[in-house]
Amino acid sequence: MKEQARIVIGADGMRSLVARSVQAPTYQAKPVLTCAYYGYWSGVPLAGAEIYFRPRRMVITFPTNEKLACIYVAWPISEFHTVRAGIAGNFLKTLDLAPRLAERVRQGKQEGRFVGTADVPNFFRKPYGPGWALVGDAGYHKDPYLGQGIMDGRRGHAAPESIWSTSGRPRRSYELPPGSDHARCNDASGTAELLENELLEGPQRRSNRHLSDLLRDRSLGTDRSCD
Repeated sequence: MKEQARIVIGADGMRSLVARSVQAPTYQAKPVLTCAYYGYWSGVPLAGAEIYFRPRRMVITFPTNEKLACIYVAWPISEFHTVRAGIAGNFLKTLDLAPRLAERVRQGKQEGRFVGTADVPNFFRKPYGPGWALVGDAGYHKDPYLGQGIMDGRRGHAAPESIWSTSGRPRRSYELPPGSDHARCNDASGTAELLENELLEGPQRRSNRHLSDLLRDRSLGTDRSCD
């Protein structure tokens, strides 16, 4: 079966078939910096998302559907094999670095198994061209360290919108609004710097203030940075 369209939107993830098909160039790529495991717990009260920074460790918790709490822990990629050799023990040991959170988690119940990955590359792809556009992880993938992907997704609509004219027909010129790509590069550089400084080298109070400013500027609502 063969389908044809005036424009194809690739919203198909970091291994995008659309990106491969159009040979979208990759740029500003960085190697994998972290590994992570996460799981779901019932009976863990959360008022909103919580972020904890500890030396060479990072924890994010947030409420999700069915009254479950998702708990995500990241380590430097160099520790992946050690962490994987004893996932539960290393996970709980990291939570113990945030005692009040650890206490809540131990009073709850884990629902399901741990899920983890060391496959978190960092790259940009050219997100548009004649007859195609890439959105979400297809056009830009970064470490989920700060949980900022949803905010980048909101910006991702700029590429497909710029291709269509107000008449509903494709434009002859496929150019993003001025500054769009520059803005996403700047944001990525800022979060990459935080990742390398905070997780890989250990947290500093000055950088934690920088983080709080970043989260506030990006309008995360009830999210909060926790000591």
